[in-house]
Amino acid sequence: MELNSSTKQIEDIDKIISNQLTLLSNMAENLHFMEVCQFELTTNTNAVCNQDHFYPGIYFFEIQNANKSLDAATWFNDFTALWRHPDYHMRWVPGIKKMRVTAHKEVGDWIPLYIGKSKNVGARINEHIIKELAKTTFAMKLKARTNLYGANFRVKALKMDVANYNVVVPHLENLLRNKWNPIVGKQ
Repeated sequence: MELNSSTKQIEDIDKIISNQLTLLSNMAENLHFMEVCQFELTTNTNAVCNQDHFYPGIYFFEIQNANKSLDAATWFNDFTALWRHPDYHMRWVPGIKKMRVTAHKEVGDWIPLYIGKSKNVGARINEHIIKELAKTTFAMKLKARTNLYGANFRVKALKMDVANYNVVVPHLENLLRNKWNPIVGKQ
C-alpha cells in the first residue's frame, strides 16, 4: 500500500521528533535542579514559593533522612507506614511506589520523594504543601500529614519555559523520574 503525501510527512516529522527526544534523553543525565527552598513541616508551615518561582517547569521534593543509623529497608518501611496511615488513605494523595523504593539500595542525607511538572511551579509546590486533605485536587498535602511534623523537606525546580511544553516537559519529567526514583507518585 502506498502512503499518501500527508502520511509520509507525518512519518518524517515523527523521525525528527524521535531524534530530538533522544537528544533530550542524553541531556537529562546532566540536568541539575536549582534549590527553591527548605522547610521543616510544622503546624505553622505556610506557602514557601513566591512570584520568583511562578514559571513553567519540573519540581522535585526530597525528604531529609533524620536517622542515618537506619538501613534503607528499615527507613523505607518506617516511612511507608507513616505515608500510608489510614487518616490519609483514599484522600487524593500520591502513593508509595514499591518499584521506585526498591531501586534505592541505601539512603543518603536526602531521599527523593516526588517529581512533578506544572505550568506554574511555585503555585503547584505550594499546593503540595498546604492543600487541605479534604480537597479532591491530587497533591501530597504535606501540612495535613501531622505524623510527618518535624520532618525537613527540600524543594528544587527546573525552569522549562518552552514553546512545546506539552511535548518536552512530560518526556523530561519521565526521564528525571527514572533517574531519581522518587518514592511517592502517581507514576
